Amino acid sequence: MTQVKPAPQQHSSVSIRRATLGTTFGFVGIVGLLIAVVAFAWYLRFSATVVIALAVGLVGLIAWAAIAPKEFVATLTGRQARYGTAATFAALLMLGIVALVYIIVARANIAIDVTAARSFSLSDTTFEVLDRIPDGRTVQITGFYTSDDLQTRAIDDQFLRQYELESDGRVQVGYINPQEEPATAQRFGFRNSGDIYVSVLGDDGEVNFNTLTYVPRENKQERDITNAISRMLNERVLVVYFAENLTSLSIYEESEQGLTLLDNALRASGVLTDTVNLRQLANSGDTIPSDANVLVLARPRLQLSQREVDVVDAYLERGGGLLVLTDIILEENEYFLQEGTPFHTYLAENYGLVARDAAVIDPPQAVGSPLEIIGATTFTSGNPIGRALQGDVSTYFRIARAVEASENKPAQVANGRIMSTSPQSYAETDLEALATVNTFEFDPIADIQGPVDLVAWAWDEQGDNSKVVLIGDADFARNINIDSGAQGNGILLLESIAWLSGTDEGLNFGFIANPSAIPTIFVGAQQLDLIGIVVIALVPLTVLFTGLIVWYRRTFA
Repeated sequence: MTQVKPAPQQHSSVSIRRATLGTTFGFVGIVGLLIAVVAFAWYLRFSATVVIALAVGLVGLIAWAAIAPKEFVATLTGRQARYGTAATFAALLMLGIVALVYIIVARANIAIDVTAARSFSLSDTTFEVLDRIPDGRTVQITGFYTSDDLQTRAIDDQFLRQYELESDGRVQVGYINPQEEPATAQRFGFRNSGDIYVSVLGDDGEVNFNTLTYVPRENKQERDITNAISRMLNERVLVVYFAENLTSLSIYEESEQGLTLLDNALRASGVLTDTVNLRQLANSGDTIPSDANVLVLARPRLQLSQREVDVVDAYLERGGGLLVLTDIILEENEYFLQEGTPFHTYLAENYGLVARDAAVIDPPQAVGSPLEIIGATTFTSGNPIGRALQGDVSTYFRIARAVEASENKPAQVANGRIMSTSPQSYAETDLEALATVNTFEFDPIADIQGPVDLVAWAWDEQGDNSKVVLIGDADFARNINIDSGAQGNGILLLESIAWLSGTDEGLNFGFIANPSAIPTIFVGAQQLDLIGIVVIALVPLTVLFTGLIVWYRRTFA
């Protein structure tokens, strides 16, 4: 009886191990080639990832052919290979089609809004404004983003590019890194990363800085951008000057005590702001700049000299608008617009507007202290400012000063009240007691019985067309009170400036284009890349990997 020698089994075992090792290299090689193809389709160039994956793929296939040549040839030519090749080819074809379509769409920046409410589209109001941009004029939207905010820029870009697309190129979008171009950022008045500036390009293709409008990054960005473009189409640049060097409230002070929120709101509405030094103008014999539409005296702590009053008078005589914010300064014996001073006399004689030396007390309208009140009554006759304050709109005043629209005025001047306190209020004239011991009590002889006026207006309509608004409080304009939820504070300020500038019918400060807030409604670049990788790489590769495992187990298990 002949015995079977174990040598052939050893040879067979060695062959199986070589086939297994060769197939493993082949599997690595195929995966490497797939990664190389996907990476090339993604980057459209031979990046380091593409080169490394291609090298791994070629080495894997060569190793497979060298280690197990019979299995390599059989895999490519056998019956299973024919079925597998067809399936693999179909899978790769589908993978290529999906990748190609995705890349074309991504490169073309195509956006389709499938929501019924068009939540991800520009509003109809914006479309109307863009249609009004004449041929030959170009509006520039310039965004400032630091190196740390590139992802935010990618998100915002998907929103801003809609302006470029829907305007047929009459709106251009550009970005500046303030860290790399500090001089340019300074010229624009750069403030915070993510802020937008809207301007018109001149004939030389450069930004016309006279049209520059600052758009802060807040929850109504489409409204503000579209508003800025709309203002530019009016062919008129509005400029508001704030008097300085009188220890006034400052538009550059960013603390709770400053006026930067008012300044931002004006610039967001297409209004330019600047400062002017009345004392320097008076000493040098100069006048307020000719482009001034409104002059704001924001609670000066110093009296205006007669020469400074003459500067203001010369400005009003040419049809200017004046907004005066005055306070009762309890800590000082002398304060701005005190009775008998030159400017107090000037306003009373020329416009019938009087600031009384009395603090408003209104217990029924008090918010905590009777000195902190909510305006009770607004008046709409003769002036449009009061109409904007109708309805459920609260206006907060702190230690307000009583004002008055007197009938003792020139005949050609019209004046009136805009806001008053309740009938149960009064104006306290004993300011010394109020300041020293914080006590007050109505004196029917010395005090002023309510209702007391808080805001008054005057218009020399038949004369030089000058306008004045007198508000008996300046604290209400500070950042802390504008940002406190008292909606009427901001409305009163902006509507007053609109009326004083003569644009109350043209400027729509209440314009709301899209209520969906900041345009962070799009996916960012990293999220978009992740979606693309999952769609064109991860899912197909998972299916292919599963198929390879099944083939391997059936072949070698």
